[in-house]
Amino acid sequence: MATQAPNKRNRGPTPVLHTAPSSPPRRLEGAPEEKPWMRRYTPEKSTTTTTTVPAPPVVAAPEEKPWTRRSTPEKSTATATAPAPPVVAAPEEKPWTRRSTPEGSTTATAAPAPLVVDPLDPSADVPRQKLTEEETWRCGVALQVFEKKLTQPREIHDEFTSLPQRLEVLKSTELFTVARANWPKNRHDDVLPFDKNRVRLYTSTNDYINASHIESQGKDKRKFISTQGPQPNMFEDFWRMVYENRCPVIVMVTPVEDEKCHEYLPLNDKGQKEYGKFNVKIMKTRYDGQLELRSLKIQSNEADKVHSVLHIRYPKWPDHGVPNGSTVVRKIINRLYHIPKEYPMVVHCSAGIGRAGSTITILNTIERILLGEWSALELVETVRKFRHQRVGMVEREPQYEFCYAAIADELKELMSI
Repeated sequence: MATQAPNKRNRGPTPVLHTAPSSPPRRLEGAPEEKPWMRRYTPEKSTTTTTTVPAPPVVAAPEEKPWTRRSTPEKSTATATAPAPPVVAAPEEKPWTRRSTPEGSTTATAAPAPLVVDPLDPSADVPRQKLTEEETWRCGVALQVFEKKLTQPREIHDEFTSLPQRLEVLKSTELFTVARANWPKNRHDDVLPFDKNRVRLYTSTNDYINASHIESQGKDKRKFISTQGPQPNMFEDFWRMVYENRCPVIVMVTPVEDEKCHEYLPLNDKGQKEYGKFNVKIMKTRYDGQLELRSLKIQSNEADKVHSVLHIRYPKWPDHGVPNGSTVVRKIINRLYHIPKEYPMVVHCSAGIGRAGSTITILNTIERILLGEWSALELVETVRKFRHQRVGMVEREPQYEFCYAAIADELKELMSI
Protein backbone atom coordinates (compact mmCIF):
# COMPACT_ATOMS: atom_id res chain seq x y z
CA MET A 1 0.00 0.00 0.00
CA ALA A 2 1.36 3.36 -0.91
CA THR A 3 2.36 5.57 1.96
CA GLN A 4 0.10 8.56 2.42
CA ALA A 5 2.02 11.76 2.77
CA PRO A 6 0.99 14.04 5.63
CA ASN A 7 -0.90 17.10 4.53
CA LYS A 8 -0.91 20.66 5.74
CA ARG A 9 -3.67 21.85 8.05
CA ASN A 10 -6.04 24.34 6.46
CA ARG A 11 -4.95 27.71 7.68
CA GLY A 12 -7.72 29.65 5.95
CA PRO A 13 -9.68 32.50 7.47
CA THR A 14 -10.79 31.80 10.96
CA PRO A 15 -14.60 31.59 11.24
CA VAL A 16 -16.05 33.99 13.73
CA LEU A 17 -18.68 33.04 16.24
CA HIS A 18 -20.87 36.11 16.59
CA THR A 19 -21.89 37.07 20.06
CA ALA A 20 -24.84 39.31 20.57
CA PRO A 21 -23.54 42.73 21.68
CA SER A 22 -24.41 43.91 25.10
CA SER A 23 -23.29 46.65 27.35
CA PRO A 24 -20.40 45.66 29.64
CA PRO A 25 -21.53 44.69 33.16
CA ARG A 26 -20.89 47.05 36.02
CA ARG A 27 -17.93 46.20 38.13
CA LEU A 28 -19.25 45.01 41.47
CA GLU A 29 -17.59 46.19 44.62
CA GLY A 30 -17.52 44.02 47.67
CA ALA A 31 -19.27 40.69 47.92
CA PRO A 32 -21.56 39.59 45.04
CA GLU A 33 -25.29 39.71 45.58
CA GLU A 34 -26.38 36.54 47.30
CA LYS A 35 -28.63 34.32 45.25
CA PRO A 36 -30.97 31.71 46.74
CA TRP A 37 -28.94 28.90 45.19
CA MET A 38 -25.74 30.30 46.74
CA ARG A 39 -26.96 29.83 50.33
CA ARG A 40 -25.38 26.86 51.97
CA TYR A 41 -27.78 24.57 53.72
CA THR A 42 -27.11 24.11 57.45
CA PRO A 43 -29.19 21.42 59.12
CA GLU A 44 -30.90 22.62 62.30
CA LYS A 45 -31.14 20.51 65.39
CA SER A 46 -34.05 18.19 65.05
CA THR A 47 -37.03 19.01 67.27
CA THR A 48 -39.14 16.14 66.02
CA THR A 49 -40.93 14.30 68.79
CA THR A 50 -42.05 10.72 68.60
CA THR A 51 -45.79 10.24 68.70
CA THR A 52 -46.79 7.32 70.89
CA VAL A 53 -49.63 5.20 69.61
CA PRO A 54 -52.20 4.45 72.38
CA ALA A 55 -51.81 0.96 73.75
CA PRO A 56 -54.60 -1.51 72.90
CA PRO A 57 -56.86 -2.84 75.67
CA VAL A 58 -55.10 -5.24 78.01
CA VAL A 59 -55.98 -8.84 77.29
CA ALA A 60 -54.86 -11.64 79.51
CA ALA A 61 -51.94 -13.37 77.89
CA PRO A 62 -52.07 -17.14 77.51
CA GLU A 63 -49.74 -19.24 79.56
CA GLU A 64 -46.24 -18.87 78.19
CA LYS A 65 -44.59 -21.98 76.90
CA PRO A 66 -40.83 -22.24 76.32
CA TRP A 67 -41.31 -22.46 72.56
CA THR A 68 -43.50 -19.33 72.51
CA ARG A 69 -40.89 -17.00 73.96
CA ARG A 70 -39.69 -14.21 71.64
CA SER A 71 -36.49 -12.31 72.34
CA THR A 72 -36.95 -8.58 73.01
CA PRO A 73 -34.17 -6.10 72.08
CA GLU A 74 -32.38 -4.66 75.09
CA LYS A 75 -34.02 -1.50 76.51
CA SER A 76 -37.04 -1.97 74.22
CA THR A 77 -40.34 -0.64 75.61
CA ALA A 78 -42.51 -1.86 72.74
CA THR A 79 -45.25 -4.33 73.66
CA ALA A 80 -45.36 -5.86 70.18
CA THR A 81 -43.15 -5.96 67.15
CA ALA A 82 -44.12 -6.22 63.52
CA PRO A 83 -42.63 -9.13 61.60
CA ALA A 84 -39.39 -8.19 59.89
CA PRO A 85 -39.65 -7.70 56.14
CA PRO A 86 -37.88 -10.24 53.97
CA VAL A 87 -34.24 -9.44 53.35
CA VAL A 88 -33.53 -8.52 49.74
CA ALA A 89 -29.96 -8.51 48.52
CA ALA A 90 -28.76 -5.08 47.43
CA PRO A 91 -27.93 -4.78 43.74
CA GLU A 92 -24.26 -4.93 42.86
CA GLU A 93 -22.77 -1.45 42.91
CA LYS A 94 -21.30 -0.24 39.60
CA PRO A 95 -18.72 2.57 39.40
CA TRP A 96 -21.20 4.80 37.60
CA THR A 97 -23.85 4.40 40.37
CA ARG A 98 -21.70 6.02 43.07
CA ARG A 99 -22.60 9.54 44.20
CA SER A 100 -20.09 11.74 45.94
CA THR A 101 -20.88 13.35 49.32
CA PRO A 102 -19.57 16.90 49.96
CA GLU A 103 -16.56 16.76 52.26
CA GLY A 104 -17.45 17.48 55.86
CA SER A 105 -21.18 17.17 55.28
CA THR A 106 -23.17 15.78 58.23
CA THR A 107 -26.58 16.08 56.62
CA ALA A 108 -28.38 12.76 56.48
CA THR A 109 -29.86 12.18 53.05
CA ALA A 110 -31.69 9.30 51.49
CA ALA A 111 -29.53 7.07 49.34
CA PRO A 112 -30.01 7.84 45.64
CA ALA A 113 -31.65 5.23 43.49
CA PRO A 114 -28.99 3.25 41.64
CA LEU A 115 -28.58 3.81 37.94
CA VAL A 116 -30.27 0.83 36.34
CA VAL A 117 -28.84 1.37 32.87
CA ASP A 118 -25.38 0.64 31.53
CA PRO A 119 -23.87 3.81 29.98
CA LEU A 120 -21.82 1.60 27.66
CA ASP A 121 -25.00 0.12 26.17
CA PRO A 122 -26.01 2.12 23.05
CA SER A 123 -29.69 1.27 23.53
CA ALA A 124 -29.74 2.66 27.08
CA ASP A 125 -31.10 6.16 27.68
CA VAL A 126 -28.80 7.55 30.35
CA PRO A 127 -30.65 9.89 32.77
CA ARG A 128 -29.48 13.41 33.50
CA GLN A 129 -27.15 13.69 36.44
CA LYS A 130 -28.84 14.89 39.63
CA LEU A 131 -26.90 17.18 41.93
CA THR A 132 -26.58 17.50 45.67
CA GLU A 133 -27.27 20.89 47.25
CA GLU A 134 -23.53 21.52 47.48
CA GLU A 135 -23.01 20.71 43.80
CA THR A 136 -25.92 22.96 42.84
CA TRP A 137 -24.37 25.83 44.77
CA ARG A 138 -21.03 25.28 43.03
CA CYS A 139 -22.71 25.30 39.62
CA GLY A 140 -24.44 28.59 40.47
CA VAL A 141 -21.19 30.29 41.37
CA ALA A 142 -19.51 29.00 38.22
CA LEU A 143 -22.44 30.00 36.02
CA GLN A 144 -22.07 33.63 37.08
CA VAL A 145 -18.42 33.58 36.01
CA PHE A 146 -19.01 31.96 32.62
CA GLU A 147 -22.06 34.04 31.71
CA LYS A 148 -20.20 37.23 32.58
CA LYS A 149 -17.24 36.19 30.41
CA LEU A 150 -19.58 35.56 27.45
CA THR A 151 -20.52 39.26 27.56
CA GLN A 152 -16.82 40.18 27.23
CA PRO A 153 -15.68 38.91 23.81
CA ARG A 154 -12.56 41.07 23.97
CA GLU A 155 -11.38 39.27 27.10
CA ILE A 156 -12.08 35.91 25.46
CA HIS A 157 -9.99 37.01 22.48
CA ASP A 158 -7.12 38.15 24.72
CA GLU A 159 -7.18 34.85 26.62
CA PHE A 160 -7.03 32.81 23.44
CA THR A 161 -4.17 34.78 21.92
CA SER A 162 -2.14 34.37 25.13
CA LEU A 163 -2.07 30.57 24.68
CA PRO A 164 1.02 28.78 23.29
CA GLN A 165 0.76 28.75 19.51
CA ARG A 166 1.16 25.41 17.75
CA LEU A 167 3.55 26.45 15.01
CA GLU A 168 5.90 28.18 17.44
CA VAL A 169 6.08 25.10 19.69
CA LEU A 170 6.72 22.82 16.71
CA LYS A 171 9.95 24.70 15.94
CA SER A 172 11.60 22.75 18.75
CA THR A 173 13.77 19.88 17.51
CA GLU A 174 13.91 18.16 20.90
CA LEU A 175 10.25 17.78 21.92
CA PHE A 176 9.01 15.65 19.01
CA THR A 177 11.92 13.37 18.08
CA VAL A 178 9.91 10.12 17.89
CA ALA A 179 7.12 11.68 15.86
CA ARG A 180 9.57 13.13 13.34
CA ALA A 181 11.21 9.72 12.95
CA ASN A 182 7.82 8.20 12.05
CA TRP A 183 6.70 10.76 9.49
CA PRO A 184 4.39 8.47 7.40
CA LYS A 185 2.32 7.73 10.53
CA ASN A 186 1.31 11.37 11.00
CA ARG A 187 -1.83 12.55 9.21
CA HIS A 188 -0.77 16.23 9.48
CA ASP A 189 2.82 17.43 9.45
CA ASP A 190 2.08 20.22 11.95
CA VAL A 191 0.28 18.18 14.64
CA LEU A 192 2.72 15.92 16.49
CA PRO A 193 2.65 14.34 19.98
CA PHE A 194 5.24 15.35 22.57
CA ASP A 195 7.78 12.65 23.38
CA LYS A 196 7.07 13.06 27.10
CA ASN A 197 3.43 11.91 27.09
CA ARG A 198 2.89 10.15 23.78
CA VAL A 199 0.94 6.90 23.85
CA ARG A 200 3.22 3.88 23.49
CA LEU A 201 2.20 0.57 21.92
CA TYR A 202 3.58 -2.24 24.07
CA THR A 203 3.10 -5.32 21.90
CA SER A 204 4.26 -3.94 18.57
CA THR A 205 7.68 -3.80 16.95
CA ASN A 206 7.18 -0.04 16.53
CA ASP A 207 5.61 1.63 19.57
CA TYR A 208 4.68 4.92 17.84
CA ILE A 209 1.17 6.25 17.24
CA ASN A 210 0.14 9.90 16.87
CA ALA A 211 -1.75 10.04 20.17
CA SER A 212 -1.26 11.84 23.49
CA HIS A 213 -2.20 11.08 27.08
CA ILE A 214 -4.23 14.00 28.48
CA GLU A 215 -4.68 14.27 32.25
CA SER A 216 -6.18 16.84 34.59
CA GLN A 217 -4.04 18.10 37.46
CA GLY A 218 -6.55 18.15 40.30
CA LYS A 219 -9.34 16.24 42.01
CA ASP A 220 -10.78 14.97 38.74
CA LYS A 221 -8.99 11.76 37.79
CA ARG A 222 -10.59 11.42 34.37
CA LYS A 223 -8.00 10.43 31.75
CA PHE A 224 -8.13 10.89 28.00
CA ILE A 225 -6.25 9.89 24.88
CA SER A 226 -6.46 12.57 22.20
CA THR A 227 -5.49 11.27 18.78
CA GLN A 228 -5.73 11.90 15.05
CA GLY A 229 -8.30 10.29 12.77
CA PRO A 230 -6.93 6.85 11.85
CA GLN A 231 -5.46 6.40 8.38
CA PRO A 232 -5.23 3.01 6.61
CA ASN A 233 -1.60 2.32 7.53
CA MET A 234 -2.51 2.89 11.20
CA PHE A 235 -5.80 0.96 11.58
CA GLU A 236 -4.16 -1.97 13.38
CA ASP A 237 -2.17 0.35 15.65
CA PHE A 238 -5.32 2.30 16.52
CA TRP A 239 -7.17 -0.82 17.66
CA ARG A 240 -4.04 -2.04 19.47
CA MET A 241 -3.98 1.26 21.41
CA VAL A 242 -7.65 0.89 22.40
CA TYR A 243 -7.14 -2.75 23.40
CA GLU A 244 -3.91 -2.29 25.37
CA ASN A 245 -5.19 0.75 27.29
CA ARG A 246 -8.60 -0.89 27.91
CA CYS A 247 -10.36 2.25 26.71
CA PRO A 248 -14.12 2.00 27.44
CA VAL A 249 -15.23 4.69 24.96
CA ILE A 250 -14.20 6.14 21.60
CA VAL A 251 -15.68 9.58 20.84
CA MET A 252 -15.41 10.49 17.15
CA VAL A 253 -16.29 14.14 16.45
CA THR A 254 -15.67 14.25 12.71
CA PRO A 255 -17.19 12.89 9.51
CA VAL A 256 -15.40 10.30 7.40
CA GLU A 257 -13.36 12.11 4.75
CA ASP A 258 -10.23 10.70 3.12
CA GLU A 259 -8.20 13.82 3.86
CA LYS A 260 -9.55 14.11 7.42
CA CYS A 261 -10.40 10.63 8.72
CA HIS A 262 -10.72 7.25 7.00
CA GLU A 263 -13.43 4.70 7.81
CA TYR A 264 -11.90 2.43 10.43
CA LEU A 265 -15.14 0.65 11.48
CA PRO A 266 -16.35 -2.53 9.69
CA LEU A 267 -19.57 -0.90 8.44
CA ASN A 268 -19.50 -2.56 5.00
CA ASP A 269 -18.13 -5.97 6.01
CA LYS A 270 -21.16 -7.53 7.72
CA GLY A 271 -20.16 -5.73 10.89
CA GLN A 272 -16.91 -7.64 11.41
CA LYS A 273 -13.38 -7.29 10.07
CA GLU A 274 -9.77 -8.21 10.76
CA TYR A 275 -7.34 -5.33 11.25
CA GLY A 276 -3.98 -7.07 11.39
CA LYS A 277 -3.99 -9.06 14.62
CA PHE A 278 -7.29 -7.58 15.85
CA ASN A 279 -10.83 -8.64 15.04
CA VAL A 280 -13.44 -5.90 15.46
CA LYS A 281 -17.13 -6.79 15.52
CA ILE A 282 -20.12 -4.44 15.76
CA MET A 283 -22.60 -5.90 18.25
CA LYS A 284 -25.29 -3.23 18.33
CA THR A 285 -26.03 0.07 16.55
CA ARG A 286 -28.33 2.94 17.50
CA TYR A 287 -29.05 6.18 15.66
CA ASP A 288 -29.99 8.86 18.18
CA GLY A 289 -30.66 12.10 16.33
CA GLN A 290 -27.28 13.34 15.07
CA LEU A 291 -25.40 10.71 17.08
CA GLU A 292 -24.43 7.18 16.06
CA LEU A 293 -23.75 4.79 18.95
CA ARG A 294 -22.25 1.32 18.53
CA SER A 295 -21.09 -1.37 20.92
CA LEU A 296 -17.95 -3.13 19.69
CA LYS A 297 -16.08 -6.30 20.63
CA ILE A 298 -12.32 -6.33 20.04
CA GLN A 299 -10.45 -9.65 20.03
CA SER A 300 -6.69 -10.02 19.71
CA ASN A 301 -5.20 -13.20 18.28
CA GLU A 302 -2.37 -12.70 20.78
CA ALA A 303 -4.65 -12.92 23.85
CA ASP A 304 -7.92 -14.56 24.90
CA LYS A 305 -9.50 -11.49 26.48
CA VAL A 306 -12.32 -9.80 24.55
CA HIS A 307 -12.58 -6.05 25.10
CA SER A 308 -15.90 -4.18 24.85
CA VAL A 309 -16.03 -0.57 23.65
CA LEU A 310 -18.75 2.04 23.14
CA HIS A 311 -18.21 4.04 19.94
CA ILE A 312 -19.93 7.46 19.72
CA ARG A 313 -19.87 9.26 16.38
CA TYR A 314 -20.90 12.91 15.88
CA PRO A 315 -20.25 13.69 12.19
CA LYS A 316 -21.95 17.10 12.00
CA TRP A 317 -19.26 19.11 13.81
CA PRO A 318 -17.40 21.02 11.04
CA ASP A 319 -13.60 21.10 10.93
CA HIS A 320 -12.15 24.36 12.33
CA GLY A 321 -15.71 25.37 13.31
CA VAL A 322 -18.38 24.92 15.94
CA PRO A 323 -21.74 23.12 16.01
CA ASN A 324 -25.05 24.90 15.64
CA GLY A 325 -25.72 24.94 19.38
CA SER A 326 -24.35 22.85 22.24
CA THR A 327 -27.21 20.36 22.65
CA VAL A 328 -25.63 17.39 20.86
CA VAL A 329 -22.21 17.87 22.43
CA ARG A 330 -23.80 18.04 25.88
CA LYS A 331 -25.75 14.87 25.12
CA ILE A 332 -22.40 13.14 24.63
CA ILE A 333 -21.07 14.72 27.82
CA ASN A 334 -24.08 13.48 29.81
CA ARG A 335 -23.32 9.88 28.87
CA LEU A 336 -19.61 10.31 29.58
CA TYR A 337 -20.36 11.48 33.15
CA HIS A 338 -21.31 7.90 34.01
CA ILE A 339 -18.29 6.17 32.46
CA PRO A 340 -15.83 4.86 35.10
CA LYS A 341 -12.59 6.84 35.35
CA GLU A 342 -10.26 3.87 35.75
CA TYR A 343 -9.19 3.78 32.10
CA PRO A 344 -8.74 6.56 29.50
CA MET A 345 -11.40 7.38 26.95
CA VAL A 346 -10.31 8.04 23.36
CA VAL A 347 -11.41 11.29 21.71
CA HIS A 348 -10.48 12.10 18.12
CA CYS A 349 -11.37 14.35 15.22
CA SER A 350 -9.05 14.77 12.24
CA ALA A 351 -5.92 16.12 13.93
CA GLY A 352 -6.99 15.39 17.51
CA ILE A 353 -6.73 18.99 18.74
CA GLY A 354 -9.66 21.23 17.70
CA ARG A 355 -12.97 19.42 18.07
CA ALA A 356 -11.39 16.70 20.23
CA GLY A 357 -9.71 19.29 22.46
CA SER A 358 -12.97 21.20 22.87
CA THR A 359 -14.88 18.05 23.89
CA ILE A 360 -12.24 17.15 26.47
CA THR A 361 -12.15 20.71 27.84
CA ILE A 362 -15.94 20.91 28.31
CA LEU A 363 -16.22 17.57 30.14
CA ASN A 364 -13.13 18.17 32.28
CA THR A 365 -14.29 21.64 33.34
CA ILE A 366 -17.81 20.53 34.32
CA GLU A 367 -16.57 17.58 36.37
CA ARG A 368 -14.03 19.73 38.23
CA ILE A 369 -16.71 22.34 39.03
CA LEU A 370 -18.91 19.61 40.52
CA LEU A 371 -15.95 18.52 42.67
CA GLY A 372 -15.50 22.07 43.98
CA GLU A 373 -12.21 22.69 42.18
CA TRP A 374 -12.38 26.46 41.62
CA SER A 375 -9.37 26.52 39.30
CA ALA A 376 -11.81 25.13 36.71
CA LEU A 377 -13.26 28.64 36.43
CA GLU A 378 -10.01 29.74 34.75
CA LEU A 379 -10.72 28.19 31.36
CA VAL A 380 -7.63 29.73 29.79
CA GLU A 381 -5.41 27.92 32.29
CA THR A 382 -7.18 24.61 31.64
CA VAL A 383 -6.54 24.92 27.90
CA ARG A 384 -2.97 26.07 28.55
CA LYS A 385 -2.27 22.88 30.52
CA PHE A 386 -3.80 20.78 27.76
CA ARG A 387 -1.63 22.52 25.14
CA HIS A 388 1.42 21.50 27.15
CA GLN A 389 0.24 17.90 26.65
CA ARG A 390 -0.77 18.15 22.97
CA VAL A 391 -0.05 21.10 20.69
CA GLY A 392 -2.96 23.26 19.59
CA MET A 393 -5.68 21.83 21.84
CA VAL A 394 -8.91 23.85 21.26
CA GLU A 395 -7.43 24.97 17.96
CA ARG A 396 -9.54 27.98 16.90
CA GLU A 397 -10.91 30.99 18.76
CA PRO A 398 -14.56 30.21 17.91
CA GLN A 399 -14.03 26.76 19.45
CA TYR A 400 -12.60 28.38 22.58
CA GLU A 401 -15.65 30.65 22.86
CA PHE A 402 -17.90 27.64 22.19
CA CYS A 403 -16.39 25.94 25.25
CA TYR A 404 -17.52 28.89 27.39
CA ALA A 405 -21.04 28.76 25.92
CA ALA A 406 -21.43 24.97 26.18
CA ILE A 407 -20.23 24.93 29.80
CA ALA A 408 -22.69 27.70 30.71
CA ASP A 409 -25.53 25.83 28.98
CA GLU A 410 -24.67 22.63 30.81
CA LEU A 411 -24.47 24.35 34.21
CA LYS A 412 -27.94 25.84 33.69
CA GLU A 413 -29.41 22.47 32.74
CA LEU A 414 -27.79 20.68 35.67
CA MET A 415 -29.23 23.25 38.08
CA SER A 416 -32.72 22.91 36.61
CA ILE A 417 -33.03 19.20 37.38
